[in-house]
This record gives sequence, structure tokens and C-alpha cells, in this order.
Amino acid sequence: MNCVDCQEAGVKRRAEYIIIDDAVHHQVRPLCREHFEPYREHFGEDELEYIMLDFTGQLDESNLDWLLRKVNEKFAWYEDMIKRLYAEIDKLKKIAKLDWIKR
Repeated sequence: MNCVDCQEAGVKRRAEYIIIDDAVHHQVRPLCREHFEPYREHFGEDELEYIMLDFTGQLDESNLDWLLRKVNEKFAWYEDMIKRLYAEIDKLKKIAKLDWIKR
């Protein structure tokens, strides 16, 4: 697995970390050490959800389970936020007497 930031620059470098929802791109991003460090410095180690890949750049089974669980948690969070947003829109439409407008 290669670093996505390096690939965008046309360089092929092995990823050493995978960040879950990096708050900038809202993606699961495999990164090399060089591109991971700015995230760690900016957000702090405690705020980042990430895993380190082994020396071959592969995920073992426990890391894969963790990765899938974290990605599914993020999807559930976004789904909840969308439901809350639609509920607020519906409230505002009723207040403005525009509740006849359908989604």
C-alpha cells in the first residue's frame, strides 16, 4: 500500500500509517511517515485515529478488524448528523410555514 500524498506528487513510497477520517479530506488515508508527522503535530497523537502498518506495509487481522470498526463508527456518526440536519430543516420549514415543500 502506497502513501496517497506521495502518489499525488508522482512518487511511489510505502505507507506506514493509516489515518481514519483525517478531518481535512474526510477519508481513510494511507500515509508515509513524512506525510503522517504533520497530522500528528497539528492534531496531536491523542486526537488522531490511526494504525501503524507492519514493516511489509500490510494489515494483520486484528488491525483490519479495528480499521473496519472505526470506519463503520464514522459512517454511523455521519448518518446520525445527516438525520439531525434533516430534522432541523423540517422544524424550520414548519416555523416558516413551508412544510408543504418535500425533500
